[in-house]
Amino acid sequence: MGGSKEDASNHYELGLKYLRGEGVLKNIEHGFRLVKTASDNGFSKAQYLLANLYLKGIGVSKNKESSFELLVKAADQNNISAQLFLARIYGGGAGDYDIAVDKNQSFQFYRQAALQGDTYAQNKVGFLFAYGDGVKQDNSMAAKWYTKAAEQGDANAQYNIGVAYQHGTGVAENKTAAREWFELAAKQGNRMAKKGLIELE
Repeated sequence: MGGSKEDASNHYELGLKYLRGEGVLKNIEHGFRLVKTASDNGFSKAQYLLANLYLKGIGVSKNKESSFELLVKAADQNNISAQLFLARIYGGGAGDYDIAVDKNQSFQFYRQAALQGDTYAQNKVGFLFAYGDGVKQDNSMAAKWYTKAAEQGDANAQYNIGVAYQHGTGVAENKTAAREWFELAAKQGNRMAKKGLIELE
């Protein structure tokens, strides 16, 4: 069987169809085998999906160890979903694994996803810098990461950088900038930003 990336992608896509019963008769076991083949050929999306199948016992017996190993393999290939999942596991927010809480390790996985442009991760990294959670507290770094996510339209980050400008935390105090960011976040339905606008009046 060929081990090219295209082959792995095809196996993954076909496996998904069998798992979901999309255009084919649903067959969990066959779907699992196809996804495993793609995973064995190093396809990170398949590794991430397979990690979830092992975790939940879909098409295979539950196996936390195999699930965790696959998450690490996928994360090493810059799979953002796997990086975020590992960040949550090490942060203590994914209790399905018997992994000791390691806040710095959690930060590192969020940072890896953030460096790839994931706005949720960028905002999270900003938050962790702001509170010194798993990393040395640094308000200017917090503002930098909030801004990266805010400029890509993340409402929570827009609110957070608005607060930074409102109070001069990590950036020079600038009520005009604070208002602009709050307005952008409020347009997306961020309730805290709506309160922030009232405070600025």
